[in-house]
Amino acid sequence: YVAFRRRFEKMQTRKNRKVDENSYTMMLKLRRDLSRAVTLLGFVKKRERLKKAKLELTIDILDKRFEADDWDARLINEAKAVRRYRKLDEEAKVESTQSEDDLSSVVDSDYESSDEGPF
Repeated sequence: YVAFRRRFEKMQTRKNRKVDENSYTMMLKLRRDLSRAVTLLGFVKKRERLKKAKLELTIDILDKRFEADDWDARLINEAKAVRRYRKLDEEAKVESTQSEDDLSSVVDSDYESSDEGPF
C-alpha cells in the first residue's frame, strides 16, 4: 500500500462537492478539445503556406517559360527528362551497391558456421 500515491485527473474535493468535480472534469475535456483545435489550425496554416509556395513556384515557372518563349513546352519537357534520367541513374547506383553488399554477406555467411569450405 502506497500512502502518498498520485491521483490522475481527479480533483481533491470533499464528498459533498460533486458539482465542483464535474465542472473540473468538464474543464479538462474543454482544455483537451481546445488543444486539439489549436493543433488542427496549425496543420491548416501549414497546408495553406505550402499551397501558397506552390502557387508562387508555378507563377515563377510560367514567367520563366514566357521569357524563354517556351510555348510548346519543349524546354520544360527537356528539363523533366534530364531530371528523370538523373533519378534513374542514382537509383541504379544504389541498387548495384546494395546487391553487391547482399551477395558478399551471403557468400561469407555460408561458410562461417561450418568447418567445410566451398569444395
